[in-house]
Amino acid sequence: MLPSNARLVEPPRRPLVLPFLRHGAAVLLLAAGLGVAAQELAAWPQLLERREFAALTAAVGAADARRRAGELDFRAFRRLTHALGDLPAEAAPQFDAWVAAAGKDDGIPLLMRALFYNAQGWKARGNRWARETSADQFARMEANFDRAVADAEAARAKLERCDICYALLLDMAKARGRREDAAALFAEAMKADPKAVAAPEAYLEGLEPRWGGRPDDPQAFVARFKEEFPTSPARPVLEANLLVERAEPHFQAKRYGEAAVLFQQAIDLDPQRYRTLYRLAYSQGMLKQFDKALANVDASLAIMPKRGESLALRGWLLAELGRPAEAAPDLERAAALGDKWALREALLVYARGHRGLKPDPEKSWRVCQAALKADLAEGYACTGGHYYFGFHVPQDRPEAAKWFRIAADRGFGEAMVDLGIMLWSGDGVAKDEDAAIAYWRAAKRAGEERGNQKLRAHLSGSRYFARVTLPGWWADAVVAPLQRTWDAIRALLGW
Repeated sequence: MLPSNARLVEPPRRPLVLPFLRHGAAVLLLAAGLGVAAQELAAWPQLLERREFAALTAAVGAADARRRAGELDFRAFRRLTHALGDLPAEAAPQFDAWVAAAGKDDGIPLLMRALFYNAQGWKARGNRWARETSADQFARMEANFDRAVADAEAARAKLERCDICYALLLDMAKARGRREDAAALFAEAMKADPKAVAAPEAYLEGLEPRWGGRPDDPQAFVARFKEEFPTSPARPVLEANLLVERAEPHFQAKRYGEAAVLFQQAIDLDPQRYRTLYRLAYSQGMLKQFDKALANVDASLAIMPKRGESLALRGWLLAELGRPAEAAPDLERAAALGDKWALREALLVYARGHRGLKPDPEKSWRVCQAALKADLAEGYACTGGHYYFGFHVPQDRPEAAKWFRIAADRGFGEAMVDLGIMLWSGDGVAKDEDAAIAYWRAAKRAGEERGNQKLRAHLSGSRYFARVTLPGWWADAVVAPLQRTWDAIRALLGW
């Protein structure tokens, strides 16, 4: 992807990692048969930005009335509201002004602000395991959740059958490990609205083992729910959730045939599951059922149009079907949304003429700058590659080294290797063999095989042992265990 000094190396195809997107948002939604206009959905954040609060309240209220009347799918309404809730932190004053401008009995602005602070809380926490999350991240999550809980409770008191109010409160009880609170909230939610869907689904998720539940808890809950609420519209949603959980181990183990069967059963029950449609399409792609996969990823994108993983998958499927010209725009859009695999593939297409297309330096540069805007380490690395080779920009080796160094300092192995090459030979930078060895060692630790290749090519056996093997053993056998022990102590003490 242009950080190589000699060539572009195509990355091995791998499963596209599924990030924790529980609270991701779509600005547009094409909900077939539900009468939802894409323009209406796209307008909500614009109304907030323009501070047209009366119009925004009316639009959200009308959509909520359609949801309660059964005219609007609950997922459509939730994604629509998350288009507001997932706005950046800078939107906080706009939400505050909306709440201030509302009447004392108006719960809609409070609910939307609750969604906003809920999303901010999850962003602050990040998507790593608790043991890998800092105390500061948890503290920022808690502060945002406190605001969200206050607003959600106030909105619940003002809005009739506020399913999403309860779902929000259940979501935060789950994150905080408050299982008894969650059980009480669920009971209250079903009493307030026996047709609730978002609240039962949120409660089911909190029963999963990753959130502290026992392995048989989800299945037992769904069985009880079906007995107690036999006509509930949540039944197929909950059953679909169980099927997805059953499919997940197969998917992770690359048993795509078994996973595809279960994903399809889940979609048959709950067709609006964009993540499940994506995973079904991916499984079918791995089985070389490209036409089926393309239809399902199209369905996923119809629900969630701005999802990088889905665009990247469609780009790959189109390329595999022999339609690279159609694939390239999807790969470029996915790269701009932060998908790293799509970035690498788009660069291969535009820089090397991969898949039979002619190289296009201008588009290659454009992809790099989009990745740079998304603050991806790969964006810094490929910008350095363009300057190194003079690809679309004047050749400038010192400028290339600057960009490689930024990418390397962000942990990108390929950039570490390339900066090491420049340092070893004094190519555009002052010659510094010790620094080159340090970067190659770091690349090796990051899993970049070229780092180890460079070390073995430039160091004798004894120097390799002294500079690579011995320090590596010390780091793995002594330093890392001590650091893990210290981190565990800090976590227990709440430091």
